[in-house]
Amino acid sequence: MVSEDASKLIILDTNMLTFPAQFGVDIYDQIAERFGKTFRLSALSGSLDELKGIAEQKASNKKIVELTKEIIKKKEIKIIKSEKYVDNELVAWAKKGAIIATNDKELKERLKNAGAKIIFVKQKKIIEMI
Repeated sequence: MVSEDASKLIILDTNMLTFPAQFGVDIYDQIAERFGKTFRLSALSGSLDELKGIAEQKASNKKIVELTKEIIKKKEIKIIKSEKYVDNELVAWAKKGAIIATNDKELKERLKNAGAKIIFVKQKKIIEMI
């Protein structure tokens, strides 16, 4: 459901939402340093649904998901209602101009093919790929 100014959004995929809880790296500060305050950090509601599934997979994931939810609240990540498969929705947002933050290899390839701007983590640094 693409309805607002996508060019002002950085939308985090599920794996990017969990990255700080898993690895102790504050990607949010890195994104703010790189892109400034003109962008709104966001996530799809479908990613929150995916977090529930991750928490149910094994006990150690439950703590990561709980910490991720705390970080989402603390960092005031905007939750955007989504209706489709998350990856398809992210591609739709990217086509409207949103920057997508993901480490998912297959999704990155789809986004590249769509001409999207992508943020990913490599060696604990944020890199933008155009």
